[in-house]
Amino acid sequence: MVVGDAQVNVPDAQLEKLDALEGSWASFRSCLDETASSLERAKDSFRDKLVQMVDTFSTDVVVSRDMFTQDAPYSNENNDVAAAMRFINAAKAELAAQRQKASELESGMDIFNISHPAYKELTQNEKDVELLEKVWGIVTEWQQLYNGWKDGRFGDLKVAEMEETAGRIAKSLQRLGREIKHWPVWAWIKDTVDSFKKTMPLIMDLRNPAMRQRHWANLMDVVGTTFEPAGPAFTLDSVVRLHLDQHADLIADLSSNASKELAIETSIQAWHYLSCLLNLLSGIATTWASLGLDMAEYKATCKLRSTEEVFAALEDNMVTLSTMKASRFFAVFEKDITHWEKTLSLVSETIELVLTVQRNWMYLENIFIGSEDIRKQLPQESVMFDQVHATFMTQMLQLNTAHNVVQACTAAGVLDSFTELENKLERIQKSLENYLENKRQQFPRFYFLSSDDLLEILGQAKDPLNVQPQLKKCFEGIKKLEMQPPGSEGRRNYETTGVFSPDGEYLPFVAPIVTEGRPEEWLNTVEAAMFAATKRHLYRVIEENKAVKKEKWVKDNQGQLIITAGQVVWTSECEKALADPDQAKSALRHLKKKWISYLNKLTAITCSQLNKIERNKVVALITIEVHARDVIEKLGKVGCTNANDFEWVSQLRFYWDKDQNDCIVKQASPQPLPNLHMLVLPVLTPACNSDPGHASCISSAFQPRKVLSIFTYGYEYQGNNGRLVITPLTDRCYMTLGAAMFTLRGGNPLGPAGTGKTETVKDFGKALARYVIVFNCSDGVDYKMTGKMFSGLAQTGAWACLDEFNRIEVEVLSVVATQIATVMQAIKERKTRFNFLGQDIRLNSACGIFVTMNPGYAGRSELPDNLKAILRPVSMMVPDFTLIAEIMMFSEGFSTAKVLAKKMIAIMELSQQQLSKQDHYDYGLRSFVIPIARAAGALKRVDQEVSEELIMYRTMLDLIKPKLVYLDLPLFMALLSDLFPGVEQPPTPAGALRNAIEADLVENNLQVVPEFVTKIIQIFDCKVARHGNMIVGKTGAGKSVAWQTLQRAMARLRKDGHESEQFQKVQVHVINPLALSNNELYGSFDEGTHEWQDGVLARIMRTVCKDESPDQKWILFDGPVDTLWIESMNTLLDDNKLLTLLSGERISMSPQACTFLPKFQFIGQ
Repeated sequence: MVVGDAQVNVPDAQLEKLDALEGSWASFRSCLDETASSLERAKDSFRDKLVQMVDTFSTDVVVSRDMFTQDAPYSNENNDVAAAMRFINAAKAELAAQRQKASELESGMDIFNISHPAYKELTQNEKDVELLEKVWGIVTEWQQLYNGWKDGRFGDLKVAEMEETAGRIAKSLQRLGREIKHWPVWAWIKDTVDSFKKTMPLIMDLRNPAMRQRHWANLMDVVGTTFEPAGPAFTLDSVVRLHLDQHADLIADLSSNASKELAIETSIQAWHYLSCLLNLLSGIATTWASLGLDMAEYKATCKLRSTEEVFAALEDNMVTLSTMKASRFFAVFEKDITHWEKTLSLVSETIELVLTVQRNWMYLENIFIGSEDIRKQLPQESVMFDQVHATFMTQMLQLNTAHNVVQACTAAGVLDSFTELENKLERIQKSLENYLENKRQQFPRFYFLSSDDLLEILGQAKDPLNVQPQLKKCFEGIKKLEMQPPGSEGRRNYETTGVFSPDGEYLPFVAPIVTEGRPEEWLNTVEAAMFAATKRHLYRVIEENKAVKKEKWVKDNQGQLIITAGQVVWTSECEKALADPDQAKSALRHLKKKWISYLNKLTAITCSQLNKIERNKVVALITIEVHARDVIEKLGKVGCTNANDFEWVSQLRFYWDKDQNDCIVKQASPQPLPNLHMLVLPVLTPACNSDPGHASCISSAFQPRKVLSIFTYGYEYQGNNGRLVITPLTDRCYMTLGAAMFTLRGGNPLGPAGTGKTETVKDFGKALARYVIVFNCSDGVDYKMTGKMFSGLAQTGAWACLDEFNRIEVEVLSVVATQIATVMQAIKERKTRFNFLGQDIRLNSACGIFVTMNPGYAGRSELPDNLKAILRPVSMMVPDFTLIAEIMMFSEGFSTAKVLAKKMIAIMELSQQQLSKQDHYDYGLRSFVIPIARAAGALKRVDQEVSEELIMYRTMLDLIKPKLVYLDLPLFMALLSDLFPGVEQPPTPAGALRNAIEADLVENNLQVVPEFVTKIIQIFDCKVARHGNMIVGKTGAGKSVAWQTLQRAMARLRKDGHESEQFQKVQVHVINPLALSNNELYGSFDEGTHEWQDGVLARIMRTVCKDESPDQKWILFDGPVDTLWIESMNTLLDDNKLLTLLSGERISMSPQACTFLPKFQFIGQ
């Protein structure tokens, strides 16, 4: 052995196993032989069993065939449709089982290589079942059709459809007959269908519309039975039952005679018809012989006043003539019909042309006749218009002289003359548009005015005072200029020394500027002076911060500047505290105490006697400084120890850069696109900040964790327009929008209504001193309007906030996306001029475009993909109600603001959960938190000694109770009692308003019902707290009487000299919104001329807002609220108080204006 030869020691046990190996191998081989023999025996047994099973199955198939042929419904005798179909379904199931078994046997036979039997009987059964199913299917269909025909009214039978169906079924039977002609059921159904086809001529004769009652009477005499051929009882089954087929020849003769008699009757009627045609033509001639033009005197000529009667006659007569042309007797009257058709077409064309020319002439006449300035700047167009003016006046006088419509419109040369006038007016209009575009490019803020407003400015350019009413539409914080007239203090021209904000705050200019000459030129000077004044005064306010007492510092300076200066000081103080990492914690703690002391001083100021301007300043300042305190507290809690920590650099920080002599704003945000690890966005340095809106060059340092956004302060004077409460959600939105702006993109805040999307964009613009233009989008927005707006934005550097952007129609949305992309691309390429909509315009890269939308709202469009790429989204879902309420009340002077805010939000949440669900209940910022906080502040200022809990209790009663239905009042009062235990409102004595209401009810013979009087007072309280209100109630509930009584009571109190300014005379403008379309309500562009047509609401709003009298102005929408028109009022009813029109005009609501929607039962109807 090899092992032995190798001298390896092998254990004895292993050697024993080796010795036994040979025997084991022999035993294993014997076992294999026995197993092979057993396997062969088993295979033979399986084969025999399979052959036996196949033979048995073949026998079963033959037996099954015999039984099938015996029981199958080959005949209609002893078989109805239901029984036949049951047999067929059972046979199909049995055959499927047999075929399955055959398949299983064939699988076994394939193993033993046994040939497959044919199973001819099984195949024949399957074929017969298929044919039986087809033929009995036809039987079923025929019986259903015939049952529908035989019981239906004979006069309603559709003979053509019946004939087509019978033919189709007969063809199907013919194809089946090739294989089953010997089946009785086939022969039976074929005979049935053929018999029915033979009766079709009889049915058609009986259905002949020429058959009259005399023919039916003749037939009934022959048949010997009476029946009503037009009655519901006379059916196809009746025809069979009466054996009318036996009288087919008689019926055919009667039908033929009836057709011939009808032809004679028709000939007689034709002569009557000819007589009617003659009368119609005579009537047309008579109508136009007496119809005259409705002309009215207008200045030195006449104008076409109304054309309703003319167009009504045109429509009727043109339809009549079209009917005559379709008559077979047209040839008889062809000459007359053609004459009148041409005449009326000429009248229609001429009238429409006269209206177009008249409208354009009246529009341009006010411009060219009334303004010497415009005539001087458009000399050629002025000469052309003078020619048009003379010709038009002559032609209109001639139309008035002719008077008759046909004579006036068909006179020689009239159509040609007005066509020429239209062409000239179009050329003048085009020149005027180019002129206005040139003026807008010289002063780009003119893009935010409508053409009418701009023409008003240009047409009165001699007197700069005439520009004052339009300033608010061009500037955020300027209502009027302080103008010094010529002659005072040796002045030769008008000079402006400062500006006034809408609330009366004054900002003096650095130096007086001359406001004479062309408005577009000196308005540019005003804009530059505003920027310079804001910058100069901001630096002064920053310097005075430590040298002057806080109360004097706040009262003596402008609100915007003290807020910005305060943020510069806050930034400086925080960075000083973070300068030493070892002392940062204690420094922040000390700084927090300092800021709390500062806030207490400001709160004390709110409790003192302040005028409206001072109070607005202090409230806004506290709102921002509370956020500053919260940031300091947050820095301490998270352990911030360095000025480069993200918790600090993510804040909006303000610096006064002495090297650049400029205010710089910085903010860091997390790097966008976190999944792209290789993308590193640059950190931009202040040294490269050559652009007024953005830093413009890239440093060599890259920071992959965050993007540092750097902006230059815009110096747009804002006035005292309030500031938004800054919550963590607002901070995140600022961060996202700032990074979007800095990376040369737009922003897209999206979320439900009332989450602060638009207000956040506006407040971000206020923080950076940018001019923010809010526009409420609707489905009527077109690309021309948006192009005009974007052109103004690009040239002024302003921001646009397009509210409800996805209300714009999809087709327009794609064009708007291209316009936005063009502006953004020019900014990215850092151009100073670019081509936009075919015009070369300058570019101020500080401009920004933001769109807000409610993505889940029904009927909204999806943003195009190219727009999604350039608008960075930021989701705004749930605001921090408690924090907002707390800060708002703190700014109003409440010392227990935190506790009261929690109670207010608890009431809101509990009411939402436990009160009934009403359409008009709303629990949100706009309808609940903000009005209550403001009203509570106003109530506190009236009486400083009253408990703050009582003030909040009373405010919630005054503002929430009026909207509750009767059943919810006990539960709401219980909730208030739980959250304000022990607080009870003392009984209020009958006030002056209640007395005035009761006196007015008595004077108007109405009952003095205490509940009704209380409801009227509640309407007054809600009106004071909100500028938009709804009066909900069923018809006859007294809604109209309530507001009318309140109107008269307020006027009575003003007449009696009541001291409160809340009681004024009321001007009411009532509109029925359901009687007007959206275009009639808001205005629209004429589809043909693209001329703007004012809407009813637009005219009323413009009138109301121009009226600066102390009278209150109420606009009442008397009818149910409909989403079709109410959504276009979003910006009017929210804090923007701005009505935006498709013409680009933006009308700001005056403080004396109020909107009511008084008469509807259900909001959703």
